[in-house]
Amino acid sequence: MNELKKELHSKCLQLIEAKITLGRNSLAELDQALQLESKSSMGDKYETTRELIQQERNKATAQLQQAMVMQNALNHLNPEAKQSTVELGSLVLTNQGNFYFSVSLGQLNIEEKKEPYFALSLASPLGQAIKGAKSGEEIAFQQQQFLINAIY
Repeated sequence: MNELKKELHSKCLQLIEAKITLGRNSLAELDQALQLESKSSMGDKYETTRELIQQERNKATAQLQQAMVMQNALNHLNPEAKQSTVELGSLVLTNQGNFYFSVSLGQLNIEEKKEPYFALSLASPLGQAIKGAKSGEEIAFQQQQFLINAIY
């Protein structure tokens, strides 16, 4: 199970790295568009277009910063650590699904495994409901019962 946890951790890092690369590329393209717009336009159209580009740049910057925060959080997790309770870095197998509590990235598919795994933040609603629970405990969340089968 430790290998699976390492694989999930690695997959999360890959997804975050892709988001960071995409964010940097978007910023470069927007910077280029901003420079081209300043060279070729005049008047109100110029100001409107520059403002729209700047708004997109602000969004891209925020997304890049968020991805970098997530990368930093993942880099501080040790996928080899063993937990006896649900905490940051735990791989939790339940009757309702399998969860890697790290950063919120959604569904992760591992080639050798049929069932999906979900990368969730411990700050997520489910993370808050299940935090501190032990193997064998049952947690009620959104009118569903989550039986914790194992924690790694």
